[in-house]
Amino acid sequence: MVKRPSIWILCLFMLGIVCNKYICSVFDFIPIFFIISLICFLLFHYLKVKYAIQTDTFLLVLPIVFFLGFYLPDYNDQINHLSDSFLNCELYVKGTVKNVLEKASYQEIYLTDVRIQRDNKVSVLTELVVQEDSFVECLIGNHVLVKGIITEFDRATNPGQFDMKAYYKAKGICYRVWNGKIEKNEPSKIPMYKWIYNGKQSVSSTFNKALEKEDSEILHAMVLGEKSELTKEIKELYQKAGISHILAISGLHISMIGLFLFKLLKKMGLHHNFASIVCMVLVYLYGIMTGFSVSTNRAVVMMCLSLSACLVSRTYDSISAIAVSGLVILLQQPYQLFQSGFQLSFLAVFGAVWFYPVCRDYLNWLVPDYEKKMQRKEKSEYHSLGVFLNRVSRVFRSSLLASCCIQCLTLPVMLCSFYEVAVLAPILNLVIIPVSSILILLAVFIGIGGSIWLPIGKMLGLLVHGILVFYQVMCKKFAGIPGQVLLTGCPEKWQIVFFVFCVLLFVWHVQCKKKKEVGMLLLIGTVILCLNVPVNGLEVTVLDVGQGDGIVIQDRQGVTCMIDGGSTSVKGVGTYRILPFLKYSGIKELDYCFLTHMDEDHVNGIKEMIEISRKYGSVKINTLVLPSISMADEAYIEMVRLAKMTGIRVMYMERGQKIQTKDLSIKCLHPPYEFAVDDRNSASLVLELQYGSFRMLFTGDIDEIGEKSVLASGYFNGKEYDVLKVAHHGSKYSSCKEWLDATRPKMAIISCGKGNRYGHPHKELLDRLQKYKGEVRRTDVNGAICIKARR
Repeated sequence: MVKRPSIWILCLFMLGIVCNKYICSVFDFIPIFFIISLICFLLFHYLKVKYAIQTDTFLLVLPIVFFLGFYLPDYNDQINHLSDSFLNCELYVKGTVKNVLEKASYQEIYLTDVRIQRDNKVSVLTELVVQEDSFVECLIGNHVLVKGIITEFDRATNPGQFDMKAYYKAKGICYRVWNGKIEKNEPSKIPMYKWIYNGKQSVSSTFNKALEKEDSEILHAMVLGEKSELTKEIKELYQKAGISHILAISGLHISMIGLFLFKLLKKMGLHHNFASIVCMVLVYLYGIMTGFSVSTNRAVVMMCLSLSACLVSRTYDSISAIAVSGLVILLQQPYQLFQSGFQLSFLAVFGAVWFYPVCRDYLNWLVPDYEKKMQRKEKSEYHSLGVFLNRVSRVFRSSLLASCCIQCLTLPVMLCSFYEVAVLAPILNLVIIPVSSILILLAVFIGIGGSIWLPIGKMLGLLVHGILVFYQVMCKKFAGIPGQVLLTGCPEKWQIVFFVFCVLLFVWHVQCKKKKEVGMLLLIGTVILCLNVPVNGLEVTVLDVGQGDGIVIQDRQGVTCMIDGGSTSVKGVGTYRILPFLKYSGIKELDYCFLTHMDEDHVNGIKEMIEISRKYGSVKINTLVLPSISMADEAYIEMVRLAKMTGIRVMYMERGQKIQTKDLSIKCLHPPYEFAVDDRNSASLVLELQYGSFRMLFTGDIDEIGEKSVLASGYFNGKEYDVLKVAHHGSKYSSCKEWLDATRPKMAIISCGKGNRYGHPHKELLDRLQKYKGEVRRTDVNGAICIKARR
């Protein structure tokens, strides 16, 4: 008989969703569906013959489950699709408020049962988000009428960049309303929503009054699910230490709050069954109040299943409960399967309830009767201190093993999502998680007791402050340990497959008691997964930084360079575009960072990176390379000062100088030192990259004056370039006819922002490029552009 049918159902449902994402044609789906149906039928027949009484009829339903998983994402896309006539124009939106999240300068209002009206046309969506900046009070359940412009979310255009479109699509939301103005705001007729809102506001107000500002912000995230007020410093500190998971509402929070409520109801004299029902209702309402994130949804479903098992006198099975909660979430939002939040939440629980017992059995197999010896030793101890120390030692070992198991299973997702891992996080979690249980209970007491009598909340707030200060001290200690944060970059697919194979083979060997040496296989799989595979040859990536420039160069010897890094259209370009790509690529430090000139759209991202590296020890710049010019302006002097203040070596290049590594050569063609002009653009660094027979030309924002200076040097005589990075974002005042005649590029790359106010790239420039019949690629159209070359 097949155990845990819910696991089988979940696996087939997820397989259907995966096939929907990666199989475009229905004709490719049909043979897969046929094979799965045949396997399920043969397995059902085999079990029916082997077990004459017990049969697993659910196996015959699995092909239907697989088909449902394949069909559901398409169905969701259909019901959440708007025609182009509704986009990028002002119209009216009606809906019911599902959740409200406050940001720094605006609030996000999540609407459900949405009706959109433009003239006489009406369209319906299941969900939509409104970004509104006047902070009108909207209660959950209110019916609102909003006027605004509907747009789609931005997709990620660079490797490593946060994909806003995929994130919201996983929530079932495909559109947003920009600059929404609330025309009507009618309260719900259902009083429950008002009670929830009032309860949340009461707890929030009590936190603000009873706690210090920073403590209140952390408890808002941990208890109410509101992370918008958390400072960047706290987020970064907790992430570097590997305990950022405590800032999200998880199973620990729900179980602690649920058990507290259950025992409180029992103490109040309620019957066991009635207390279970009331507790389930309260936990569900808590989920509504906090917005039902994936981790909250999973924890609420598992808690309700646990309480339901008591009601019907059945045994609660954690693994089956995990599968059921996964099905509940994916039936509502199938695209959550591809989000790191969903993956981390479920893999962490699987690590605790499935992988930990396997690893514990393996250690008992390696050291037979070890636990029994320890228990006998405890009984033989005459002193209570000896018994206590032995028990503490046993709890410490089991907790450390459980923490390591969770980190092991979540490792592939961590590396694919954040590109780094906190190596010592399992040890720190041994201290943090037990204290978190106390912290959550204190938060509940402050929220409830402080609402009744504020001095109670303030007294308990002193304990909360002590715990959070302890957290910060521990995080800083661990984050300061060399090698604590291992930056690996995004692993290759074959590395992930190999790691999963090693884990499954390890589990099989332990369960079948095959070979004791199988533990080495798990270690090898982990090491292979964490290896940063070097590029094969040369890779030049022109990033999409909006209206600006940002180019990253890597070769197989590990040499890393960057040419410019800035934008005038993307805020925080260093934080949200450049650094994520460098981490994605596993780049820990830049050997050389070339700044062609000091315009903000070429340097502000580099300034950000220097500040972030100084504060948090992120990607380091070893050498800053600037044009050697006789006339240095204030921005130039300020950049030199910033570099020297942070310990970055400053190097100056002029025409004829060259940086040479084993395979890579970067030569400066412009400016000569005596080149004196008032315009920064004219004095931009012009660099020639050579890797074997491959040549690429980088031109900064050089204009026609600078181009003629280079042409007059006679350097281009008889040379051709594989790739030309077009100057000044495609301005018509650069890349003159003589310049293009001399360089004769096979490919031209333009870095510019979508819909920029300068009109880049200009039509005149595009017409000039077309005459040379080379390929033209643009970051505003193609996103990041990666050029690969071999010697």
